[in-house]
Amino acid sequence: MSPIDLRHMRHALALAEERNFGRAAERVGISQPTLSRSIQALEEEFGALLFDRFPREVVPTEVGRVFLHRAGPIVADADDLEREMAAQLGLESGVLRVAVGPYVAAVLLGAILGRFSDRHPALRIEVAEVPGARMREVIGSGSVELLVGEQALFRDDNEFLLEPLRPRFGEYVCRAGHPLLNRDSISVHDIMSYPLATTDISPEAWVRILGEEAGEFDPVVLADRAWKVRCQSLVAIAELVASSDAIGLFSRAMIRRELKEGTLTVIPFEGTKPSADWGIIRRRGRTLSPAAEAFVEVVRESDSEVAVD
Repeated sequence: MSPIDLRHMRHALALAEERNFGRAAERVGISQPTLSRSIQALEEEFGALLFDRFPREVVPTEVGRVFLHRAGPIVADADDLEREMAAQLGLESGVLRVAVGPYVAAVLLGAILGRFSDRHPALRIEVAEVPGARMREVIGSGSVELLVGEQALFRDDNEFLLEPLRPRFGEYVCRAGHPLLNRDSISVHDIMSYPLATTDISPEAWVRILGEEAGEFDPVVLADRAWKVRCQSLVAIAELVASSDAIGLFSRAMIRRELKEGTLTVIPFEGTKPSADWGIIRRRGRTLSPAAEAFVEVVRESDSEVAVD
């Protein structure tokens, strides 16, 4: 016996409810002869009549009742599946899971989520904020569809696809009245002589942050030992820097209020400005869902509009 066509099941169910070939054909949107051939094809497949034909109505036979009893849930499940798939493809429902780095969360995430929610109100989105040390693990596990974070961690790995975002620039920041500010000139070495309060910054990221001065430091040592406090909350780091001699890394936009109030100040040092090299990262060979594709588009738009410093 060949597989039963869902269309034939739908036709039989319509005929059982309408008890009339003409009304059933109109209901399913086909001609009466086409419906008759569909029912006949089913009966030939089973080798038994599914309906008794009377002058005024059509009535299921005993075999027909058994068939209809089983066909009803099958067609209902198929219809549910079609609706769910249509909803997913049409961005009408579902949950999107993504990850971002701490600095991306502080600079871009608000704009991204606001725009995405306005554009796709029926979609739910779950965002994991992950430190640099866990980014490869999180995106590699498949628990999220994509990650927006530091590209340096993935650049030499063919397992991942990278889409660069705009370069962004930061500042070394200290509290008002910090001893460093009394110096006539300030070098990166002077800054590194004080404790650092940062998120988890990888050696690869330190090379990019230090720029031309990178050759004067061991990035592994910086990533492992130079910090005094390592915390993923940039709000907490800003408060710590404002109340101690620790040095922080921020963009001006992230600490606009503190700069205006005078609790934090940008260190006027002689050297390369710290920069961020962010990108949209996903596993090579993984097909993104329509929701993830829509998220990528919103990330691109937000990145083009949010100030880079």
